[in-house]
Amino acid sequence: QEKKTPKRTRSSPELSAQQTKIKREELQKSQHEVKKKMDFDELKKIFSDVIEEKELATKKDLKEIISQIVELKEENHKLKLEIMKIKTDNEAKGKRLEILENHIRANNLIFRGVDDNEDDINRFCKEVLEVDVDGKVEEIVTLGKDIKGKKPVKVVFKSKGTVRNILTNSKKLKGTGFTVDRDYTWFARNRRRHLLWIRRCIINRNQNVRCYVRGDILLVEGKEYGWIEEKGIVCKDSKDEDDLKKLLGEE
Repeated sequence: QEKKTPKRTRSSPELSAQQTKIKREELQKSQHEVKKKMDFDELKKIFSDVIEEKELATKKDLKEIISQIVELKEENHKLKLEIMKIKTDNEAKGKRLEILENHIRANNLIFRGVDDNEDDINRFCKEVLEVDVDGKVEEIVTLGKDIKGKKPVKVVFKSKGTVRNILTNSKKLKGTGFTVDRDYTWFARNRRRHLLWIRRCIINRNQNVRCYVRGDILLVEGKEYGWIEEKGIVCKDSKDEDDLKKLLGEE
């Protein structure tokens, strides 16, 4: 009996076409993925080359820059504190130095308008100021530039009492062209210069206001004002500051 050879099954045309399409799509997808990966790698390399060529900052570079900025800010803050401390120390030293200078200059007076010899100084004090200084003068020093043909004269007296008596009677010199002042330090002279200018401004606007400079203090209607280089005119009460602004026309 003959064995029958089984017939080979045939795939349907629709199934074969579908399988071919699927394989083709899988192949295209695989090729696309490969191309996509290649494109990404190429772009990454190109971008890396551009960064290196143009010396652009990377994320790591930015982190380092930010870290350096933070360090610089901290260092800057420390430097500011150190500068403030140095400034405060210098101000304190300056005040101590000025106190010492004032002590050294306590027996000195600056005469303007008189001749620079002891006889004329003695005569001027006795006849004009009504203070006898004969034998009480220790030293006479000519200073600075001529004022109306005569230079300022520094007179060093032997006692503070003589200085006080002369200053008390110096009001007799008002309107005469002669002046007698203390031998102020540079700091005090600078403060007085500003305060005297403010006094002139006040007097020009308000001639009936009692206003004068005593030492390095401006007195306006009994209220005291000082001068600090960094701040300008200063006072104890803000209301006094408002009053001064009104007198100066700064409302």
